[in-house]
Amino acid sequence: MKNSEFKKLLENYFAGNLDETQKSRLFQHYDALRKEEFPGWDDNELGNEEQVKSDIYKRVVKRIRDRRNRLIYLSAAAIFFVCFIPLYFFKVKDDLTENSPLLVQKEQLLPGSDKAILILEDGSQIVLDQAENGVLTSQGGIKVQKTKDGHLSYIVNAENEDKEQELSFNTIKTPKAGQYQIQLSDGTKVWLNALSSIRFPSKFLGNERRVEITGEVFFEVAKDKMKPFRVYSSNQVIEVLGTQFNINSYGENNPSKTTLVEGSIRIANGEKIDNPANMRTMVPGEQAIINAGSKAISIKQVDTDEIMAWKNGFFQFNNEDIQSVMSQIERWYDVHVKYEGLQKSKRITGKINRKVDAYKILEMLHYFGVNYAVEGKTIIIRN
Repeated sequence: MKNSEFKKLLENYFAGNLDETQKSRLFQHYDALRKEEFPGWDDNELGNEEQVKSDIYKRVVKRIRDRRNRLIYLSAAAIFFVCFIPLYFFKVKDDLTENSPLLVQKEQLLPGSDKAILILEDGSQIVLDQAENGVLTSQGGIKVQKTKDGHLSYIVNAENEDKEQELSFNTIKTPKAGQYQIQLSDGTKVWLNALSSIRFPSKFLGNERRVEITGEVFFEVAKDKMKPFRVYSSNQVIEVLGTQFNINSYGENNPSKTTLVEGSIRIANGEKIDNPANMRTMVPGEQAIINAGSKAISIKQVDTDEIMAWKNGFFQFNNEDIQSVMSQIERWYDVHVKYEGLQKSKRITGKINRKVDAYKILEMLHYFGVNYAVEGKTIIIRN
């Protein structure tokens, strides 16, 4: 098997995209490598175990290295280490110790799932992940329905389409380790990441479609040229007619980042979209950044696949610092992250399925030189 094919199979395995035939090919090739590189373990014959680990590490890296593309090499190497290197180090011995962070798994750190709370106009709450499928409530001719795939839809009854109504606002909030998908009454689709919220009317009245968000939210806005869709978040307002875009606005000292995937949007700092001095127009592939306390809007080109990775079920890191990586882990796995010692500048590149146990991600980070310990639901990152 060629190295390029081996790396591709590894990437697809870790993303959960291999069929049984492909898995068999991958494992057969891996077994051949393992037998060649590590036929058995004997303390007297092989010497210091840590030194042997280091030697195996170097030989595996050499095998899968692609000098023409260092990022591919790093990603493939990380995936290989996460999936298979523990077998090299530990499979042969039964008397395992707890000296390695790869083995200290006192409790599972499970990934998040679809869960959220719906808060109605009167303050009553519905825990969506516990609610039965079907119509949950009705608001002025609007049916609020949980679909069989676990999403929430606001459906306008045809007979009430043109009736005058009072504006009724709902809020949906996701906790740590939660995400949720909603379809608003105008057909706009909304995806909420962990620790996010959206406030919106059960039906859009007047001459605009206004929603307010916190956290990270992806929009697929239904087209309506007569009624612009406006999103208000920390330090900014965004106006669209029909498009796809992602907002990352977790507040506090974090910058607000808006990434356009399709169509066009206008973005302004503050809460007024009609002031040309504060407004910018974006095209697909651009990301607007507004830092907390700043009035300036900076625009840069980004990889939209990386930005949308969370919505598609992945973590995707592109030369990110360890604090940025761990903030995503903290929200998705409902853990607390602590830092001990002066943190060295480590940059992480790789892609991993969000359905895996957090230990898989920690193992990957370990092979990028990140030292850690786990105490209950607390992850400690050490220098």
